[in-house]
Amino acid sequence: MTRQPPALLGFFILGIISMGLGTLVALLRERRVIERNQQAQSLLEIRLGDFQSPLQRVGLSRGDWRMRLAFFSGACFVAGCLVGLVLLACKAS
Repeated sequence: MTRQPPALLGFFILGIISMGLGTLVALLRERRVIERNQQAQSLLEIRLGDFQSPLQRVGLSRGDWRMRLAFFSGACFVAGCLVGLVLLACKAS
C-alpha cells in the first residue's frame, strides 16, 4: 500500500473542520439571540441587531463570515477531489 500525500487527506479534513466550526458558531449565536428575546419583558429590551433580513438570517449576504467559510470549505472539498482524481489517474496509467 502506497502512502497518500498529506494534501489529499488534509483538504478533506480542513473542509470538514471549517463546516463544523461555522455551524457551531452560528448555533451558539442563534441560541444567545433566542434566549435574550425570550427573557425580554418589553419590545424595548430587544436589540436592534437581532433583527435580520432573510438573506442575513441564513448567511447569504455579501461579506458574511458564514458565506466565506462555506466557500472555503467547498474549495477544500473540490481541491481534495481533484487531488484524488489525479492520483487515481496516475495509478491507472
